[in-house]
Amino acid sequence: MDLGLDGTAALIVGDDGPLSRACAAELSTEGAWVRIVTGPSAQWVAEAAACPAPTVVVRVCAPRAGARRLADPEAWADVSAELERTGRVYQAVLARMGAGRIVFAGPSSATTLGPAAHELDHVLGTGLLGLHKSLSHEIGPRGIGVNSVLLAETGEVTDAAAVVTLLASPRVGFVTGAVVTVDGGASPGLF
Repeated sequence: MDLGLDGTAALIVGDDGPLSRACAAELSTEGAWVRIVTGPSAQWVAEAAACPAPTVVVRVCAPRAGARRLADPEAWADVSAELERTGRVYQAVLARMGAGRIVFAGPSSATTLGPAAHELDHVLGTGLLGLHKSLSHEIGPRGIGVNSVLLAETGEVTDAAAVVTLLASPRVGFVTGAVVTVDGGASPGLF
């Protein structure tokens, strides 16, 4: 199936880990020009502003290493910084973006409580999910779809990247505000 991504500009922001690289590979296979942006917040915003008007933005949030407790003041600073820099990147991009797609890709720990090691991931992921859901309502009328893909710890990054690429496609333009969990059916809930 032709996903209609040939010649589009895709900006991937977050990290350059396995999920980012898998998303870049999938989008490139569909003919998109891809740029992965990592580093400090100022670099994210500068790269987003310098990128040719992207039609696809993928925000990747990898799980954090180590057990950071929520009582740790630095944990809250991390959550705040991640949300703020995500918002600043979108402000820079949306000023020039016509119709297009934004996809958040992160760990499924955003929707489930688990071991203490995942507390920070849960809070950050929930915040990013809320940001993207709100954004889908705000910019949907402009023809910009916003969706989320969550990957389970045991999931394959290539599976998540395939879903990200599908949701980045204009072929699914009426799909917005969706959250797709890539977990091989392991989620016990209905939604």
